Amino acid sequence: MLAGRAVDHARERDEWGWFLEDARTGDYEQEISRGSGVYTVGPPEGTSWIRWAEWVEHRLTEVAADESTVYDLPPFLYCWRSCTAELDPGAEDLVRAALSTVEPPEGTSVRDYLVVEAPGTVGVVERPGEDPAHPHRTSTRWLGVVVERTDETRVLRVNAVDPQVDERFPEWGSRWPVLTAALGGWFSDAALGVDDPWYQQATMLESESDERLAELVREGRELLLLDDEDLWAFVSSAGSCVQPPHLRWWFEWMFWRIETFDWKRRA
Repeated sequence: MLAGRAVDHARERDEWGWFLEDARTGDYEQEISRGSGVYTVGPPEGTSWIRWAEWVEHRLTEVAADESTVYDLPPFLYCWRSCTAELDPGAEDLVRAALSTVEPPEGTSVRDYLVVEAPGTVGVVERPGEDPAHPHRTSTRWLGVVVERTDETRVLRVNAVDPQVDERFPEWGSRWPVLTAALGGWFSDAALGVDDPWYQQATMLESESDERLAELVREGRELLLLDDEDLWAFVSSAGSCVQPPHLRWWFEWMFWRIETFDWKRRA
């Protein structure tokens, strides 16, 4: 619906409308699985089948009226992650010593992120090179620390990190604190673990408060006023290793999800 050119947008709009009329009289999840071929545990976007289905109807109506709103997406033949890290199992004492100095920052986000220097080498960070078969490997004494705030504040995950911080980042971080915490707390290598960026983004949208997500969108709109070079510098400095070639679109899609769908599972 966001991209790709269908044979007949008007026909698809009409068929979806007929299907939606049937769904409104019964169980949305059952009707959608039976009639539309969408087989998922939950809605493809958000937590409400009704809201997702009505958005599809809106989008098909929009495309049928103006085909120029169909976008050509970039090819997805690339690595989303700008780095991966390996924490040395033999560096446990160094990691423990570094974490003993950590004072979790105050805040209201579910997650936060900070970088701590250890008293010795704790691991290796790998970044893609020009030849995919020969990535750049760098030993490091720095740790990326993901902090989680639930009933208590605790260190959730730790991994080696090779910080690449722009000299302007302190100013940027104070200007966009919610976005800074989100990028490191949810999209750093330590935060991602083995999860893919989409799963992690959905978890963030379900976990962080609606008020905080609204502020993230506000800060993000300001961020996108930067030129490309500064945008990439900020994202790297904040600790995010999710850096797709279409970075601006990635942010825009995140904001669209926040503003369009319900991400909280209401009682």
